[in-house]
Amino acid sequence: MKDVLTKEDRVGNTLSEIDKFADLGAVYHDMEGSASSLMHGKAFCRLCAACVLHPKSGGFCRQAATSGAYQSFAIGDIYQSRCWLGLTFLVAPISIDGKTVAGAIEIGGILLPGELQNVQHQMLSTLSAIETKRNLALFVSSFQGLEEVP
Repeated sequence: MKDVLTKEDRVGNTLSEIDKFADLGAVYHDMEGSASSLMHGKAFCRLCAACVLHPKSGGFCRQAATSGAYQSFAIGDIYQSRCWLGLTFLVAPISIDGKTVAGAIEIGGILLPGELQNVQHQMLSTLSAIETKRNLALFVSSFQGLEEVP
């Protein structure tokens, strides 16, 4: 009897391989938003993890990734974009039948050299607009995990 992997198993295996070879964490977003996002990777930045799990900003992350997945699917290659906070990410579409996009795998958030100082204040301003000061501490502490990637 042949073992059949579920979509979640296959996505989890893919995220694990990305983590192993790219030293960057990754997250899977369902296109409809009906399933919770799957995160994987020891290198997945704390700021991205906080955003993906947050009730408001998680939707912004999913929207940026799924929009990028459609772009990626249209051009037939990995698509580079910026998330709603200004971090660079790479996105690849997941298609079961080769005709429709079922999900998106987002790799990032990536800060290019010299960007941390430039985007840090804008990020804090954006986060302040959606979060109370009491809960903002979670996001602010996650800035400590951001590193610039050459």
